[in-house]
Amino acid sequence: MRTEIKEEAAGGWRHQVHEIVFESETTAGRAFDVALITLILLSVAAVMLESVKDVRDIFGPELLLAEWFFTILFT
Repeated sequence: MRTEIKEEAAGGWRHQVHEIVFESETTAGRAFDVALITLILLSVAAVMLESVKDVRDIFGPELLLAEWFFTILFT
C-alpha cells in the first residue's frame, strides 16, 4: 500500500515530464520538440563555424563557449 502511494506521488511529475518529452500532440510537447531541434541546429552550426579558420580567428572564444554549453546541456 505504501509503495502505491509513493508511486502515485512521484508519478505526477514523472507523468508530466513524460507527456512533454514523448507526446508531441500537446502544446508543451510541441514546444519541447521545437526547442530541442533549434538547440541541435545551433550546436551543429557552432561546430561548423568553428571549423572555418577565418571565423574561428574572430569568434573562437565564443564558439568554444557555445560548444561547451551544448555539450553540457545535451549530457
